Amino acid sequence: MSLGSNDILSRTSRNKLYIKLVEPTIILHGSPEDSLGCFLRGELILNLTKPTKIKKIELTFLGKIRLFIPRADGEIASSNNFEEREVISHTWTFLNNLSSSNIDNDRIHTYPFELFLPGTLPESINTNVGRITYKLSARVLKSGVFTKIRKSQHVNILRTILDEWNQGKVVSNEWKNVCKYEVSFLKKAFPIGDCINIEMKLIP
Repeated sequence: MSLGSNDILSRTSRNKLYIKLVEPTIILHGSPEDSLGCFLRGELILNLTKPTKIKKIELTFLGKIRLFIPRADGEIASSNNFEEREVISHTWTFLNNLSSSNIDNDRIHTYPFELFLPGTLPESINTNVGRITYKLSARVLKSGVFTKIRKSQHVNILRTILDEWNQGKVVSNEWKNVCKYEVSFLKKAFPIGDCINIEMKLIP
């Protein structure tokens, strides 16, 4: 998988830190009651230009709900007036030394990560009354000047209907012993405002 320009956070003495996701957009299938969940997978990649003393390497996945508090008249006066809570939080610690460890620069250092995301998680949303966001934040703590290398990346979580709702359906019956009818739909679920195409057969 190629890395885009947004994958690079910082260059401290040309050291580079990347976050590479297997799936940049996470898809939850079905309602919160039906969804089996899915996995967030990827790699944290550290590229050092010279041997460096590293104290800590960690990566955090954090999901938050932020609701903006309206005035008495119902209008949102300021985005700085809000309530916020976490919906998920997880931290991977790839290196944690009380005394710094020397990491060579003879190769790119890759740290795989994986996290199960429950199907009950709310999907990402951004409106004028609130937002739900998910973000990965990486931090490398090292000795000396410019002691931190950071990288952050938003993760978009979407929800879709189950595959069975995209399958066609046929309804047949008989009307007052006069004729039989058969109505078929290409799928069982449609977006709001979408046209619904049906096929009807009448059999005397």
